Amino acid sequence: MTKKRSDALDAITKPMASGPSAEVVPLRAERPQPKPSSHNTPERTVVMLYLPRKVKRKIDEMAFKEDRKANDIYLRGVERVLREAGHSEIADLLSGY
Repeated sequence: MTKKRSDALDAITKPMASGPSAEVVPLRAERPQPKPSSHNTPERTVVMLYLPRKVKRKIDEMAFKEDRKANDIYLRGVERVLREAGHSEIADLLSGY
């Protein structure tokens, strides 16, 4: 065994020296609570949507031209589907919260 490896092994296996530097400090057992997500609320949840790449690109382009977010375009589509099916609009559905 080389001297360097021997010194490293000795440092690991030797008992710790007593004194102020050898004092054991317990770790906090409690974990900090994560901040609540603004995405999932009683009024709103996350939905994953699988789209062809070209469709996604077109929606992003539409949103950019209208100075909106792509989510606004998706919500317009959802509004239209709800209306065609004879359901209330999103704002009406949320008024009960």
